[in-house]
Amino acid sequence: MPRKRGELQYVKLKYIHVNDAYQRPLGEKRVEKLVQEWDDEKAGAITLAKTANRFYVIDGQHRVEAARRRGLDDLPAVVFFNDETNRQAHIFLAVNKDRAALTSAQLFKAAVVSGEPTANAVSALLRRHGFGDGFRAFSAASKAYEMHGGEWLDAFFAVFRRAWPDATNVDAIIINATVLLQQYVVVTGMVLDWERYEYMLERFPQTTLRARVDERGAAWTGQKAGAAAMTIIDCYNSSAIGGSRKGKIPMPVSPSQIARFGKGGHNAMSPIRYRNERKRMARAEAAKAQPVEGATLKPRVHKRVREEAPIVATFGG
Repeated sequence: MPRKRGELQYVKLKYIHVNDAYQRPLGEKRVEKLVQEWDDEKAGAITLAKTANRFYVIDGQHRVEAARRRGLDDLPAVVFFNDETNRQAHIFLAVNKDRAALTSAQLFKAAVVSGEPTANAVSALLRRHGFGDGFRAFSAASKAYEMHGGEWLDAFFAVFRRAWPDATNVDAIIINATVLLQQYVVVTGMVLDWERYEYMLERFPQTTLRARVDERGAAWTGQKAGAAAMTIIDCYNSSAIGGSRKGKIPMPVSPSQIARFGKGGHNAMSPIRYRNERKRMARAEAAKAQPVEGATLKPRVHKRVREEAPIVATFGG
């Protein structure tokens, strides 16, 4: 006898349960994100299995928990009638195992069509610099735009295009490493010289840079982003135009030292903190360039160290 088809209906949250025998643990961060960004259209319909007197979640337990915390009464659901726990687990496995993940290109395309500002700005820059269907590093390019802005990403693409005019794609690890490098040089008081960076790209093909990144990354397990930035620093410092030693970027002790300026990790520098640091340094440089009229520098007065008379020990005798 064929199984009964599922039905679409609204189900009260108080009747929905989770079977821990096959369901995964609840992710607190994911639930909180759903609570804060709840949207009925994005939430869609959950999938439930109905037994004699209960509904069990097959797909959507995070949405169920988020809906409860937001005080909702019910959710739309596709309900299948099934009393067998092993059959429910089989459906849960099929739903999560066979679900095809969207590629970064598909996500980026949807973001552009939806009018997402970052995606549209990055798309315009890609067209300006002649990148077509071969480009794949959409996530890395979007991160670079959000962190450093359109002018920085425009300069990066321009340098890249001049150095490698026939390239159809930029390796995402190179973009991410340069983003991290830019943050590092600002915080350390240096300046990223685009002319020198271009000369570096001319000397080291993209495949060579990637091979060096992989080699260094193998020595620092779990710290690939920082290792990639250190590789770029190595190549950048060795690419002085005319043999000049000026403008070298100080090499960090380890990938973790440079990676902390990124978005993740302990003591990380967030985009907001980074932008504030960049503005602070710009104001400091402007203040140095424009001294206040009539201002005089007070001579630094060092406190005199009081001289103590030597202590002479005497012993009676």
